[in-house]
Amino acid sequence: MAADLSVVGLVEEFVVGQHDAPAKDLATGVIDGKCTALEIVEALGASLTNSEPRTRGRGVHLLSQVLLLSYSTLSQKEVEVLVIFYVDRLKDHHLITPYVLQGLKALSMSSVMPEGLAVMVLKALFQELHVQSLLQSDRHLVYSIITNFMDNREQELKGLGADFTFGFIQAMDGEKDPRNLLIAFQISRDLIVNDYDLGMYMCTGLDKLHFYLHCTIQLMCSRKASNFRFLPPL
Repeated sequence: MAADLSVVGLVEEFVVGQHDAPAKDLATGVIDGKCTALEIVEALGASLTNSEPRTRGRGVHLLSQVLLLSYSTLSQKEVEVLVIFYVDRLKDHHLITPYVLQGLKALSMSSVMPEGLAVMVLKALFQELHVQSLLQSDRHLVYSIITNFMDNREQELKGLGADFTFGFIQAMDGEKDPRNLLIAFQISRDLIVNDYDLGMYMCTGLDKLHFYLHCTIQLMCSRKASNFRFLPPL
């Protein structure tokens, strides 16, 4: 279905007019059934293929803001199409990465995500991003995506075996921000408590303790090396 004039107008106002209010209006439209997320993607059209990264980023930003407000109303097919779209965008310019992560966070909270897509997202995050080179808020988004999938896609993640554990360790290695350290500690704990494959640390209780201490020492050394101070929550 082609996007109607009102959707096109709101998209143009956000992307070209640099006004943020249309994101909420479009999200309300999705929630109320007046338009769909895929119609918004269609309306974004040339914005998503524009040669200017900032324009592409503005388009992805709009879509992600809409999804953060309306993810619970998406159909399974919409989630599938959008996940594939966002995973591909991880290869785009670094200016777009924060907005891609916002969209993936929204999708990671969907209860209708088809089986296998959580693994696709995590593999792409671990392969395409050097997490510690991202801004604090963007690293927090990565950890939030991991946490969301651990909460609602546990069996899929366990299917990755030790690759998931190693991917997380690589992502968090060197983390210095207290807000991010809190969520990284929680993920480390959950890997043990929920019996994820810990690879070289698996099998015995002592091995699991070794794994947790390994994560803790890495994070604490990173914290000690930084100019540590308590910061307000996100």
